Amino acid sequence: MKFSLSAEQIASFPYSSSPIPVSEIARRFNELSGNEEMKKLSHRDLTNWLLSIGMLAQYSSADGKLSKLPTETGNGIGITTETRAGKNGEYIVTVYNREAQAFIVDNIDAVIDMKYKK
Repeated sequence: MKFSLSAEQIASFPYSSSPIPVSEIARRFNELSGNEEMKKLSHRDLTNWLLSIGMLAQYSSADGKLSKLPTETGNGIGITTETRAGKNGEYIVTVYNREAQAFIVDNIDAVIDMKYKK
């Protein structure tokens, strides 16, 4: 069963007032669906769509890892980065403020369309 949300479910998206990573946005969409048999929306579905519209760009770091970071346009809608400390040292995480979350929510149908347009 394909992932889908009703207009009412989309309208009830629980926004975070503090910036959150894309994995948390995907988790909140999946929670809204409430259907365990439905395919899940992944953080990759969201980032691939954001890459396709120029809000994110892919970069190679010094250690050869690929990172998806906000473009100037992405920064303009509230996609930023934060440095966090983990067990293996510091790392950069891309986060989405309330305005960026709203942009994704407003365009969730385009994300879903792209997910199944393969």
